[in-house]
Amino acid sequence: MAPDQALSAKDVALIRLSAGMSHELNNIFMVIQGNLSLIREPGLPSHTLDALVDEMQTVSRRGVNLSHKLQAYAGRAPLRAVTFDLGEAVEQTILELKKTTLRDVTVQLSLPERPCTVHIDRDMAVATLGSLAANARAAMETGGFFSVELRQAPAPFAGHQSKPDQVCRALLRVSDDGVGMTQHALESAADPMFSLKEGNLGRFGWGLSIVAGFIRQSHGRMMLSRRPHGGTQIDIYLPLAGGKTSYA
Repeated sequence: MAPDQALSAKDVALIRLSAGMSHELNNIFMVIQGNLSLIREPGLPSHTLDALVDEMQTVSRRGVNLSHKLQAYAGRAPLRAVTFDLGEAVEQTILELKKTTLRDVTVQLSLPERPCTVHIDRDMAVATLGSLAANARAAMETGGFFSVELRQAPAPFAGHQSKPDQVCRALLRVSDDGVGMTQHALESAADPMFSLKEGNLGRFGWGLSIVAGFIRQSHGRMMLSRRPHGGTQIDIYLPLAGGKTSYA
């Protein structure tokens, strides 16, 4: 390919998504077709038949889950927006994560004194924090430092009719002191099917792409960066309650 015909970042993401989807769907259809062929054999014991049907049901659920992930990435997942204090939800989630994902990690939590009220899908917000914690823990081989800060801050981007310095959002900042990410990884981390585990075709990356889709659908923004002394920082800007917008 000539230099002036180099693929754009969107082209690369689309190719990766197509290849990953093809791989996943091929695996699903191969199991279903193979099992259907076996089911047609005469004299098949009932326990074997049950096992084949169970396997087809399992891979079918994988297909449904794959569809849900695509919807989430595209910002078309069915969300249930409610009004709640994001600080309270973050605090409760961190308490649970310290018992599981972050049990051997030093956790620092900074919350505002006043409620930080948002109008988004609470379950997805909690799942987002859990996903970011899992990613951070994976980047820290022998424990480390995980920080979560929530505050209100001017958004570094313009709204529809407002200047950037006039738009205040809920800023959820998550950082760690793990191995960090390359510039390529930072630019591609939110793409579906992107994984830092090169060569492992059985494990495609979906976590951050689903997070990014949820944030877009909630009219927010996510920004990734490298920390000066190592590790990764993720800033998530979400609209405060009051200017409720539709998910349509």
